[in-house]
Amino acid sequence: MAMRVKGTISVIASILILGSIVGSVSFNDAFAGGGGPPQQVRICHYDDGTELWGPRQINENGLNGHLDNHTDGSGIFDHVIALDGSEDDVCRALNQQNSLHIFKFYDANVNGMKDLEEPYIADWLVEVAPFDVNTDMILSSSTTLTTAWIEDIDGDVLVSEAQEENWVPTNQEVPPIKITVFDSDPLVTIASNTLVTIEGETTVQFGNVCLGDGGAHSKGFWTNKGNGLIDNDDISDLNLLNLVDDSGSDKIFGTNSDVKTWLKEARAKNMANMLSAQLAAMQLNVNHGYVDPTAYVYAQGVDDLTNFVMIQDLMDIADAELDDNPDTTSPSDDRDYQEIIKDALDDANNNTNFVQPEICPPFMAIEEPPV
Repeated sequence: MAMRVKGTISVIASILILGSIVGSVSFNDAFAGGGGPPQQVRICHYDDGTELWGPRQINENGLNGHLDNHTDGSGIFDHVIALDGSEDDVCRALNQQNSLHIFKFYDANVNGMKDLEEPYIADWLVEVAPFDVNTDMILSSSTTLTTAWIEDIDGDVLVSEAQEENWVPTNQEVPPIKITVFDSDPLVTIASNTLVTIEGETTVQFGNVCLGDGGAHSKGFWTNKGNGLIDNDDISDLNLLNLVDDSGSDKIFGTNSDVKTWLKEARAKNMANMLSAQLAAMQLNVNHGYVDPTAYVYAQGVDDLTNFVMIQDLMDIADAELDDNPDTTSPSDDRDYQEIIKDALDDANNNTNFVQPEICPPFMAIEEPPV
């Protein structure tokens, strides 16, 4: 497969792989013939297989300024497009043949699909590797790149995206290829990948979100300066939950001082007790407007179908689990599952796993991918 990297365009969000370009474009008569002035053109394709992007200058003396098969001293153009004074014109493939398009987008609603209002993400590292489906092995010539066009590509290809700190993918691996690092750069960890068979124009889209602050306060906050904020309505709401103490007995509060003491004494010896404490802290965060109950958090393992759960749903799951299993002192699958839920709530109470509404630095957005 031939690869062409466009180093002069810094904010392209995706890898775009194009087939050969056909057709010709002529200048306006005012600029054509009789040794006219040098013209600005964008080169779409060289006959030696290299890709160049303009604008460049060429002296054209031909009738009507047709530029096919004319030289600027460094090679013979297959096809060029006149800019006509505008930087907005781009080369377009009229014959895609076998090609691959790789796009990155910000999946704000974490549904795993590119929605109209969601922007593309610029300059994300990916790897394209020929793949043997019989052995689950990457073949030779895997390549790491950010912005590029790849053409003359066929067969089975594994497309992988790099893991970035505080970022997570929203679409699952399809199928789940058990490769965790880039073949072309072992220092790069894979966030997710997908195996595709190139048949004509093929597109791969990776969705991602960055994680961070959701406005929450930790369990410790509600045992200290936040304890004075706890009122009778909060106590009533906490008493409606299936909260338990370290013995697995139902916990009922009378005052905010009771809440403070119980939160401080919560332990993971009975995992249900620690899960209760994190659930109570989140209930207080929601009650006092610190956390939007419709906000999404990254909660891997809580739901078999998705890694993202709405705060209110996460709280409901925790409460139901406490009702079913109030004492998880002994090792069990129930204890393990409660720990997963507890960790998700703990991360949320400490503001590390909330899906952010917009792209986080250092990445940037563009509205449309290159054509």
